[in-house]
Amino acid sequence: MYVLRCGVLATLLPGLRHTRTPLIAGALWLIILWLALGRAVMPQRDGDVIESRLHDLGSLVGQPALFAALSLLAILAGGAIPSIPTRAVAHRLPINVGDWKRLAVCRLFGVEPDLANLRGDFSHWLHRRASLAPEDLTWSAFGGRGCPPHLQVWARDIQESGSAQMGRRRMSNSDFASDDEVDPRTWLMWGMAEASVEQELVSELPLKLQVEQEQLFLEYDRIRAESELRSAIVVPLVVLTALLSSVSVIWLVALLLPLWLLRQAVQSCVEAEQLLLSAVMHDVIPSSTVEFLNSLGPEAVTGGVVA
Repeated sequence: MYVLRCGVLATLLPGLRHTRTPLIAGALWLIILWLALGRAVMPQRDGDVIESRLHDLGSLVGQPALFAALSLLAILAGGAIPSIPTRAVAHRLPINVGDWKRLAVCRLFGVEPDLANLRGDFSHWLHRRASLAPEDLTWSAFGGRGCPPHLQVWARDIQESGSAQMGRRRMSNSDFASDDEVDPRTWLMWGMAEASVEQELVSELPLKLQVEQEQLFLEYDRIRAESELRSAIVVPLVVLTALLSSVSVIWLVALLLPLWLLRQAVQSCVEAEQLLLSAVMHDVIPSSTVEFLNSLGPEAVTGGVVA
C-alpha cells in the first residue's frame, strides 16, 4: 500500500508543480486587474444584456463555481503571459570566468562558490575527455552516425565559413590565438564539446534522467519548478508594487521581494542544470556528446579517416 501511494504521489507531483506556477502567476495578474480597473471588470445587474446575464449567472452557480472559474482563468492567464527567461539569464552569467567584478555578478544572482566550483569541475572533466581525441582528428569524424546532430551542423559551418553559432554564442577561428586554420581537435576541446552538452540540457538529459533515474528526476523537477515559479511571479509583483506605490511610496520597499525572487530563480535554474551535469559526470545518465568523445579514441582513426 505504501509503495502504491508513493507511486501515485510521484506521478501527480510533477503535474501539480507545473499547474501551481501558472495558477499563482495568473492570480496575481487578476488581482492587478482588479486593483487597476475595480468594478469596471465586474458584471453589474444594471448593465447591458450580456453584463446583466453574467451577473445573474454568477448568482446562479454560486461562489464555489465562481472560484473554480477564476482559478481556471488564472491558470490560462498565467500560462499565456511570458515570464522572465531565467535560463537565458543563467547562461549569460560569467561562471568561473573573469575578474572579481564578474564573480560579484554571479554571487548577486545566487551562484555561490560551491555551485561555481561544481560547474568548474564538470568543465574541467569534459575538457579532459575531449583532450583524449587524437591529434590527427579530421572533420570527417563529425559525419558519423554516433555524432550528435548539432555537432554535425557546427562542423559543417566551421568548414564552410570558419565560424559557427553554438547555442548562445558564436565562435570563429579568430577566437583562437592562432594565425593558422584551427584544427578540429582544438575546436572540440575549447568550444564544441561544452556547447554540445549545453544543448542537451534543454531536452535530452532531462528525458534520460526521467526514464532511467525517476527519484533523481523528481528532485531535478522540484528544483526546476521552484525556478519557474519564482520567475513567473517576478513581473506581476513588480507591477503590483508599482500600483501600491501610487498610494504610498513606502510600498517601493516591497520591490526587494521580486528582486530576491529573481535571484532565487536564477540560482535554482543553475542548480537544476548542475544536477544534470553531475549525473553525466558520474555516469548516472548517458550523454550523446560524451559517448561521441569516447568513440574518438586513437583506434577509431586510421590515417586521419574515421574507420
